[in-house]
Amino acid sequence: MKKRILTICLLCAVVLGGCGEAAVTELVTDSIPASAAAGKAYEIAVSVPAEAQNTVLRRGTECVYRPEDGRFEIVTKQLLAESVESAVHQLSGYAAEELSVSGTTRFSMPEYRFAWFVPDGEDGWVCRAAMLQDGRRFYCVLCRVRESAEENCGQLAMEVFSTVGLFTDEFA
Repeated sequence: MKKRILTICLLCAVVLGGCGEAAVTELVTDSIPASAAAGKAYEIAVSVPAEAQNTVLRRGTECVYRPEDGRFEIVTKQLLAESVESAVHQLSGYAAEELSVSGTTRFSMPEYRFAWFVPDGEDGWVCRAAMLQDGRRFYCVLCRVRESAEENCGQLAMEVFSTVGLFTDEFA
């Protein structure tokens, strides 16, 4: 009887031994591997004022919407960067430490917002940006308003930023 119980126990150990959970290995490094950004990117969807919908310039992942008189621009683009600081610098030309960058979460992704001014002759640009981070990929929406324009950059940016969406074509 003892042999039978021992045989059953050994048989169960052999048969059920492969049912355990596989060991999980995690690699932690200071840099994000290039393969992390190689996944399929989202597309940026945003609602722009009707007067800016007819003048659209596309360059790679960048789209620029502007009315015919050029008093403001709305730009959507994707950036690859190792860090938030690097993405802020790529988009604004300023070091992140020079700007007030605020962070929150949107679509379960980190979101960063900041503003800056770009001198341009007698009339500069007031700029506001929102960036969503997905690994090394940053989805950016930028609102630029001429300093002399009647539009309020903050108001325009809030209206545009509130409509930002990310989507992917699941059938492509």
